[in-house]
Amino acid sequence: MSRSNAREIQALAGKARFKISEVSEILDAPIQTLHTWLKVGKIRRHERTSSTGTYLIPRSEVIRLLRIAGREVPGLWEKEKVRVLLIDDDPLIRKLGIEAAKSASFPMQLEAAATVEDGLLVAPVLGPEVVLLDATFPRNRLQGESALAFIRHTKLLRKVKVIAIIDHPAKTARMTKAGANGTLMKPFDLAEFRTAIYRQWKGSAKLTSSLKSPAWP
Repeated sequence: MSRSNAREIQALAGKARFKISEVSEILDAPIQTLHTWLKVGKIRRHERTSSTGTYLIPRSEVIRLLRIAGREVPGLWEKEKVRVLLIDDDPLIRKLGIEAAKSASFPMQLEAAATVEDGLLVAPVLGPEVVLLDATFPRNRLQGESALAFIRHTKLLRKVKVIAIIDHPAKTARMTKAGANGTLMKPFDLAEFRTAIYRQWKGSAKLTSSLKSPAWP
């Protein structure tokens, strides 16, 4: 899609009803195809200005078609993105998190911080649904347990799901006691990272020392 076409489509986003020609632009589908969809019922809801007049497709129906096509139009329909905060001093893990957030099947709005101090500044602004928190930081920095204590005693954050990132099973009990909902054992890959977040987001994860299930939504 060219930039000019994208601007034209976004300009249509605020409408309540759309002409067939406008729906064609939004869905990037030929007008003739849309007329066929009208005949066979693939477009379920529509109006007409008269018995032979212009077809008008309501906003809710256009959104339904966009959802089926997986086609995002800002202001009209976009895939739901889970808000994730990753706090880890390892730049490779932060890079992995940023890559994981680009997943087409499970996109995320992810912010990454290298220290607990920076992460706790970002958290109230982002309003994360899931936090991935390294258990151990350099000695001159706040540790994962301190971050958990802050999160669990802050009204805006206390219900957020927290996954503690650990490098040894012995740290599981300590982080769980501090308030972690689950743990993720290093090393892990993109699929394991996404699966851990997805399970906590959907509320299906159980407390465990590792979330390395190969299953992926």
